[in-house]
Amino acid sequence: MTGLVLLCVPPNRLLNMIEFTGSEGLFNLRATFEGAPPQDETICMYATWTEVGAPIIVTPSSVSSVGATTWNLSKYGNPVRWFITKPGEDETKGFHYEKAEPGCVISLGYPSPFFLDLCVDGTGGIFRPATGMNGATGESRYCVGVSEKGTVEIMNVAFPTGARPSPIPAWQARSTPGRWMIPESPCHRSH
Repeated sequence: MTGLVLLCVPPNRLLNMIEFTGSEGLFNLRATFEGAPPQDETICMYATWTEVGAPIIVTPSSVSSVGATTWNLSKYGNPVRWFITKPGEDETKGFHYEKAEPGCVISLGYPSPFFLDLCVDGTGGIFRPATGMNGATGESRYCVGVSEKGTVEIMNVAFPTGARPSPIPAWQARSTPGRWMIPESPCHRSH
């Protein structure tokens, strides 16, 4: 099975997924939208994904703003393997990078409003849950943890703070015309 992440946000809203550290050595990723999702079906129908268990390698990047670092997701091989690389870097390199700066930004290389914020936290708990459209916290929430060796896992974090999540060793993002959603939970947005 693969880990599927579909996102739903109203126009001109940022969507923040939770920040979470599942265990020591995992960084946090917070998914956000930049502006609004495209409304035209012709540009909204696309999908990107990893193979189950495929590594996503964190590589050095250039600083785009104070406290932020920009990365790209690059594909390589058959079957396709996804790597996080800095802009302009050879996508076949995929060097490991064992440190991440708080507030780093990871963006898809495709024309897309979807971004992932790479954040570092040592609490091991959920400290910013996404909220549903009605203001309630969704039952199922997802985040992506990056190990210090560069392996990425999507985790279902529908657990109390301190509980251990179930990792889903794959990452997918797909848009559908006019809406984005997270499976098994209401649409989420920032508050």
